[in-house]
Amino acid sequence: MSIRDLSQNTLERLYSALETVPTLNWKILLTRWCARTVHLEVSDEINYIVAIIESNIRPAKALLDDLAFRGTTLQKLAEGLEAIGNDVAFSIVQEGNSQFFFKFLFFHHV
Repeated sequence: MSIRDLSQNTLERLYSALETVPTLNWKILLTRWCARTVHLEVSDEINYIVAIIESNIRPAKALLDDLAFRGTTLQKLAEGLEAIGNDVAFSIVQEGNSQFFFKFLFFHHV
């Protein structure tokens, strides 16, 4: 399942969870987890991406849009959120994943 499959309400809650606590925010997710996952090994490249995302009005949205573009699954995102210890964002992704699954079942089996 893709990040793009989450409802707008779930995405808004996720953006908020990634913009609220500085020690668990989007920048920590990018520098500690995403850099390894998408193989950004050169610190200048990571710093460049951080600067671009940071310049956005909603940096968490910019990061998640970038991850969606790169084909990052919700499972991988959840792993990253769990790895940095952002339990609130992790729960939001898990809840959004469940809502999508139940909606899919309902509309395909009615």
